[in-house]
Amino acid sequence: MTKRVIGIFNTTQEALDAVRYVQGMQLDHTDVSILSLDGINRREGDTGKDVGRDPIKEGAGAGGLIGAIAGLTLGASLVAIPGIGPLLAAGPITAVLTGAAIGTVSGALIDWGIPEEQSQYYEYAIREGKILVGAETDEVFIDPVIQSFKQYGAFHTQTHELYEV
Repeated sequence: MTKRVIGIFNTTQEALDAVRYVQGMQLDHTDVSILSLDGINRREGDTGKDVGRDPIKEGAGAGGLIGAIAGLTLGASLVAIPGIGPLLAAGPITAVLTGAAIGTVSGALIDWGIPEEQSQYYEYAIREGKILVGAETDEVFIDPVIQSFKQYGAFHTQTHELYEV
């Protein structure tokens, strides 16, 4: 049975390291997704303090993160979400975000098969500048994926059944 493991990370580097490790476990790269609101400018050691937005720096940061994701062979897109702003999405979650007229991140996550309560928690985390990584995997790989997420800094991990909505 296929399940989705979600990890929430504080920094872009932690998230990208976890994705690289999971990909090395011979999971098909299309099974990994990343969602990040301001992960485009969060780096190791960033305090998360809002020091104002600089569109030029944000654009450069987004380009750097998109480049890093491209190196992982994940397709990345910036998707505008009303009331939130640009959201960086990579992997299968991108189709949910771009293929539906959703108004919230939690709405997209619900469409992706995440229960409503957890979707709201994940949206809050993303709004706070955290990075969500999701991996769809067979049951045999669930524990190793969770351990790798934790090893690379995930402060929250959870497994979800995949179901049709």
